[in-house]
Amino acid sequence: MRALRRRVPAWVRSLLALIVALTVLRVVDWAMAPAPPAELATKTPPDLRRWDYVGCYDLEVDPWSFSRYVASSDSAARALLTVPSRVMLLPDSLDEWGRAYGTRRAAPLSGDHDERLARSLRWFVRADTLWLVWAAGAARVGVALFADGDSLTGRALSLRADSAQGTAAAGAWKINCSTFERDGALARPRR
Repeated sequence: MRALRRRVPAWVRSLLALIVALTVLRVVDWAMAPAPPAELATKTPPDLRRWDYVGCYDLEVDPWSFSRYVASSDSAARALLTVPSRVMLLPDSLDEWGRAYGTRRAAPLSGDHDERLARSLRWFVRADTLWLVWAAGAARVGVALFADGDSLTGRALSLRADSAQGTAAAGAWKINCSTFERDGALARPRR
């Protein structure tokens, strides 16, 4: 061992001792550091699973707001933008002729919506967004909803044939399809 010490210069031994000491201090500092606060961690919303959203929903969309430079729409054009107050998201993707689509069917259950909406109302899930879309006459409408606790919140967008784009806040709540009451936490557990 003494022969080995004689071959290694003193400055190399000092450098190795310094590296080991700094490494030990760094490990101790890392072990004693507090965890970062949870609110500072970036939370990405989880991707939605489409089969969790099949069922009935109360749907609310605020009044449409258009740019001030857009000519006011007549009552017929406004009727095409009227959203049903209740919708049922169905699991099948077939249209009335049996053709399969990449989107799923949805059925309006109530509300003052245009009858043409019933034929084109569709829904699909992309990443963290549930989309409810339809086309009626010269209007194209999409409602983008994001999971927010026990409800869905988001925005509705419309595009008319005259290139007028409208927006409105939107929200949806899952309801029981037979009683139309909102699903919520039960007062006591089922047995």
